[in-house]
Order: sequence, then structure tokens, then C-alpha cells
Amino acid sequence: MQFNKKLFCHWDHVRFVREEHLKQEDGTFLTLSVTNGNELEYMIFLGKDDSTSEYEVRVYKCKSTDKYVPHKYDNVKRFEENDEYDSFFFDEYESAHDFADWIGYRHPEYCARPVREITTD
Repeated sequence: MQFNKKLFCHWDHVRFVREEHLKQEDGTFLTLSVTNGNELEYMIFLGKDDSTSEYEVRVYKCKSTDKYVPHKYDNVKRFEENDEYDSFFFDEYESAHDFADWIGYRHPEYCARPVREITTD
């Protein structure tokens, strides 16, 4: 997932972001970054994996011991974990979008996450 071009989106508006909002004219994808508005990134990202054409939702963890607990509506194709974050992969944008939009409700294991100040470099 590329992080050099992001679309910052308030948590309350994630549900309105369609795939075409992330597509750029040159065919590349922006990475959706879930925020509180204009101050903090919530460290939840939705993008497209260039090498596999899968959609990825990456969730950063507060503790390396935080573990993903599957939910019956997740539609996750596969997931990868490390000490810093968990990555979830999907074949369709709609499944990745639904996962990112509902993560706060379906996954209490990710309620505590690190945050990062949004900077405009």
C-alpha cells in the first residue's frame, strides 16, 4: 500500500467514500486515512496493493499483543500481522470499505490504537 498520497477522511464520512473517489486519473490509488477531522490520523488505512490488485485495510496496534478476532461479516480473504499493525486483504473494494467503516463496532480489540498528528509537509 502506498502512503505518499492520502485522502484524509473524518471517521463519520468514511461510509460515503466510493472506490472512484480513490482512483486518480493516472490509474493509481490514493490511500484513505481515517481521521478525527483535521488534527489526528486514527491509523486505519484503506488502499490497494499494487502487486496483487487486492484491497488492503491496515490497522495499527497499541500493543504488539493485540490480536484480531474474526467477525462473521468481515469477508476477509486473508490477513497478516506483525508487532506494529495488522493487514487485511479483500478482493472487492466494497468488502474492504465495509471492514474499515465498521471496525470500531465489530472489533473492540482495535478500539485503542496509536494516533498520529496530521502534518502538511
